[in-house]
Amino acid sequence: MKVKILAIALIVSLGINAGTFLTLSYHLWQRGRIGRDADRWRTAHSDRLKHRLDLNEEQIDSMEAMRERMYVKTLPLREKLSARRRELIDLLEGPEPVEPRLGSVIKEIALLQAELEVEIFKNIREIRKTLTPEQQARFLELFERRFHEGDMHFGPPGAGFPPPPEERIPSRK
Repeated sequence: MKVKILAIALIVSLGINAGTFLTLSYHLWQRGRIGRDADRWRTAHSDRLKHRLDLNEEQIDSMEAMRERMYVKTLPLREKLSARRRELIDLLEGPEPVEPRLGSVIKEIALLQAELEVEIFKNIREIRKTLTPEQQARFLELFERRFHEGDMHFGPPGAGFPPPPEERIPSRK
């Protein structure tokens, strides 16, 4: 009887260990794949931009250098933004969010996001300086399309956003 119980426990243990090993292996494989996919997307995006703007090699090198500088310059901002967003999620997951802290974290996120937008705008202005007038016009057209994509992607302007709270929540009167 003890041998049967030991055999069953061993089989269950092997199943659990194999499942754990396979799950961890899958997640590590996905993490590596996501990084490669992001790099491939960035390369494809850069290639499309180069093609659409008909950039020469000097312009390509200049834009790549600006992109790298912007990445390095905005990394601390993006890390702070990510930390504040994590803090916001932690506050929301807690039993009762402390309203004053919740408000201050949201304000910090808004300020950090605004700082990031300013840096992105500065980078866009620098990129424009490297372009010819025709390329600038096309660049702004592409930028504007990308900027408004959220509104237009799901239909007419505003269609991609949920209705205001008063329209979503039925009245309790």
